[in-house]
Amino acid sequence: RKAVSAIHAIPLKPEHSQSLNSRRLFDACILVAQIDFRKRDKQMLERVRTERLAPMFETRVTDLARLAGIPGKNYERIYDELDKLFEMVLRWNIVGEDSKVEWDLKSHFLSSLGYGRGLKRGLIRFSIDPSILEIVLEPSNWASLSLQAEEGLGTAASYALYQNAWRYVNTHAKVTAVLP
Repeated sequence: RKAVSAIHAIPLKPEHSQSLNSRRLFDACILVAQIDFRKRDKQMLERVRTERLAPMFETRVTDLARLAGIPGKNYERIYDELDKLFEMVLRWNIVGEDSKVEWDLKSHFLSSLGYGRGLKRGLIRFSIDPSILEIVLEPSNWASLSLQAEEGLGTAASYALYQNAWRYVNTHAKVTAVLP
């Protein structure tokens, strides 16, 4: 069996269990950060690591909802889910290619979150904790998921299972690694 690197992010408090929309927004925020970083200078990631910079990301609520695959125009529920993501403390478990745990840490996902008012209405600004941003921007840790397939998943459990299973599709034996 070939070991596969993976990132697990689990809420520490039971009341913070993630809904389907929360999981989708979590992934959409990561996509916004990754897309934004592709436009930035190559040294910016090194500055995030060494200087612990937390750049601000900005997007429209409509674009975030589209990236997350959340239908409808009830943006208040998106703001509510983002507020929960901001408050949530996650246990991050990063497993390397050798199936050994590289990091076991606790951190918030979002370090700041703001909503535009007046002329800025509909804009969302957020920053991700630098220690988490470093992980989020490392492409070897992430599987290429089908956003089209994820949109069809109707529960938080099926969404999470799809993400975990998809990571192993490209392994030699096409089986999951043995994990405790």
